Amino acid sequence: MKQRMIITPVVTESNKHYFVDPEVVPHQTMELWGEEVITAPYRPGVHYQLLKISQTESQLARGILDQTDYLDSSVELTSIVVKFDGRVIHFYPKPIGPSCYDHATEDSRRRLSLSFRGLFHLDLATTGDYFLWVNIGLESRINLETSELITFGGTIELNSIEGKRGTQKASDVFEHARSLVAGAEIIGYTLLAFRITGKPD
Repeated sequence: MKQRMIITPVVTESNKHYFVDPEVVPHQTMELWGEEVITAPYRPGVHYQLLKISQTESQLARGILDQTDYLDSSVELTSIVVKFDGRVIHFYPKPIGPSCYDHATEDSRRRLSLSFRGLFHLDLATTGDYFLWVNIGLESRINLETSELITFGGTIELNSIEGKRGTQKASDVFEHARSLVAGAEIIGYTLLAFRITGKPD
């Protein structure tokens, strides 16, 4: 019987370059099907096979997962990890804008694409009495047949500055905010994805 199983990325010594640096974002240890694994957000700008980096030799040997498994077409961007003003901030796209991958073209049912762009609110200690609004964008492509995935085109742009309690925007605050955004970097992201495993019914 076929089963739809959530995909959990598994960090190993041989694939760790596909994930965020643990010195910046600590990796998490969890138990998965009786096996202790390490998981972490994916790193943008690298090309990898989603199924391959979410399985272990033990899971394959025990028949929990199989080399014939394939990627379900339901894939969603669940968070974008940004290094901003010395902090690591997780932004959650779902309430902001469309975050699900869709078929790239009508004549290509095996390729999915995502073009996310959202407006997020930031309250930083270094901007004092001001909120920042920033546009964050991320592009991504998936091949459903091979589960190959790549993200690119990550952008962070200052949209506007909003004063707290009616305070007026000052030029020095604007320059400071612009320099903060210019130094920001998208360092990771997470997905909600599923694999189809098991023999046909």
